[in-house]
Amino acid sequence: MFRPRVSPEKPRRGDLFQPGQTCWDDYLQIVFLAINGYGVGSSQFLRGLYERAVTLAYLIQFPAKTERFVKFAAIQEYKALKVALKINSEEELDALMQEKGLSLAQAKQFHDQVKPEFQVTDCEECETTKTAYSWDIDLASMVEKIGEPFTGFFLAAYVIPNFNVHATYSSTNPSRPSKKKMAE
Repeated sequence: MFRPRVSPEKPRRGDLFQPGQTCWDDYLQIVFLAINGYGVGSSQFLRGLYERAVTLAYLIQFPAKTERFVKFAAIQEYKALKVALKINSEEELDALMQEKGLSLAQAKQFHDQVKPEFQVTDCEECETTKTAYSWDIDLASMVEKIGEPFTGFFLAAYVIPNFNVHATYSSTNPSRPSKKKMAE
């Protein structure tokens, strides 16, 4: 879950090690699924692997952004927990989070501490703000900044697997409807 602050000038090695380790774990799962005939499943993991690898390469190229990446975890985690509270009780969430050494109250505290750093303009006229949707720039912009080999894999490793990840008609029908079928 949320980790302590890192120095923007000199990120700790561990802050970049864990995303790298997760990439390795994803790779092994992709190989396992592909070898056993689960191409769609391996494609779904490929998308996550690609996104993490791009993020890691971006952080290596721009190490001053590491602290922001780490801090944004508090925003993401609390956002997910707020949604979970619609279905689950606080007690259920606390019991689940106890394994990670965190409580809902602590997650909210971490969120409230970093939230001001992630405010963006919502309406210039009204001068209102909202929480940014991401810790930095979007993935396609990261790919543009870091370049090859990531630009060469963008379609095959990110765009196409997205059709298999999200709950859309495309994810349930591998033979996409033609324009003629859509017109009928």
